[in-house]
Amino acid sequence: EIIPVIAQYIAYNGTSLHDSQEIAKAAMSLILYLSQTVPHRDCLPALCGHRSNGSRYLADAISKRMCFTSSSPSITTERDVRDVILDLLLSNVGSADDQNLSHALLGLSGSDGATRSKNCLDAVLDLLSNTDFVLNPQTSSYAAKCYELIYRVCSIANSVNQASSRVWSA
Repeated sequence: EIIPVIAQYIAYNGTSLHDSQEIAKAAMSLILYLSQTVPHRDCLPALCGHRSNGSRYLADAISKRMCFTSSSPSITTERDVRDVILDLLLSNVGSADDQNLSHALLGLSGSDGATRSKNCLDAVLDLLSNTDFVLNPQTSSYAAKCYELIYRVCSIANSVNQASSRVWSA
């Protein structure tokens, strides 16, 4: 299971390295490539391993990277890493499949709901609670993607609520 190990490099924050963002960027590029080439039904097990809590480890690693980059002074590389993460989350968040990568990373997947750990939705909400992040011209484009992600998650919840109310009224 080499892929879960690669996923953990996303959260790597080496203090002795000049730019530890490069390691995270390379790992995230591999994750993005796999998510685009592996069939959706096989993507989550391929990236998270066969452990029952594998998606929580991946979500935790990616949410840590989002938080690291929010306080990092370097804007050149972090733009690439954060953009890749947000694009990955936005890529299939509206899908009806409960077991897709975006849902697992956002903590919306039903498989790991019993135990609560930090996920990408928590990281997005943390970022949006920082007015400097939202108003800063260098990060406002990320804030726009974060708001779009929140909108899509809320629309999923709304459509689920409407579907369940139709079942009860029928």
